[in-house]
Amino acid sequence: MKSTLRVGIFVAAILSALPSFGGARHFTFLYEANTSAPGSLELENWVTWRHATGAGRFDQVDFRHELEYGVTERFQASIYLADWFYETDPEHSGSTYSDTAIELIYNLTNPVVDPLGLSIYGELRAGDRLIELESKLISQKNFGPLILAYNATLESVWEGNDLAEREGEFSQALGASYEISPRISAGIELLHEFVFPEWHDTEKIRNFFKKVSIFVALACLLVSCKSTNYVPPVTSQMATPRKGQHVDLAMLREGRTLFVHRCIECHTLPVLWHYRAEDWPDIVDNMSHRASLKPAEREAIIAYILAVRFAEH
Repeated sequence: MKSTLRVGIFVAAILSALPSFGGARHFTFLYEANTSAPGSLELENWVTWRHATGAGRFDQVDFRHELEYGVTERFQASIYLADWFYETDPEHSGSTYSDTAIELIYNLTNPVVDPLGLSIYGELRAGDRLIELESKLISQKNFGPLILAYNATLESVWEGNDLAEREGEFSQALGASYEISPRISAGIELLHEFVFPEWHDTEKIRNFFKKVSIFVALACLLVSCKSTNYVPPVTSQMATPRKGQHVDLAMLREGRTLFVHRCIECHTLPVLWHYRAEDWPDIVDNMSHRASLKPAEREAIIAYILAVRFAEH
């Protein structure tokens, strides 16, 4: 019997010369609906080590390098610069290039303020005797620190000499993650797959159900959760002059939009009532660099938050 050990390491390397930081990930492989801030650039490096014992013993280390760029508030583009691996076994050792890919994600609705956050995903991958097309529907809903996500993926693969070997796959992934802190999340992910050899061979369809990963601690998901993501819509009352200042309604609407899109890239959405009103300008100022906020965008977010707080009274 052969036993296999597989260890994955994810490293987000932020380009020091660029005014942006990487967003947090709450799952190990599920995609989330939110996209990168416009103008932000992130380099992600993935390393996976696989080890097998027994007659077919080997060691293999897979490498992936992804460059991710926020094109607009809702559109994100990525390129996988190179997927490659180093393998060693009793007969040989060496490194091999696998493939390169382009990935596009467009966000349709927000997982905080809309009933359901939705994004669509497309990927083209090409390598040595390999072409792969992948499309994905990404859905997500945030309930305070609890995040629920679902991915439906359809994949087509052509490989081998003259790309004569064909295979299709439909997979569904479901996950739940609880944010303990902006740097630590706990949760579970499940995966179900249908594999279609040659697409038309219905007798050989392979049906898999896998419990892919339980990360950090499942018990954290049992914590009771209420919807703490209430983000009040802008009303004319919020623009009421205070202390000699008049706030423009258009600025408040922009501030609300930026708050629900940019402030979920590194953590779940902060609750407006968890901090004093006078503390919010410093909090937003400290986070503005990570969220790639321009000065005017920072001021719009602060104006919206303070307008909501003053409207309480």
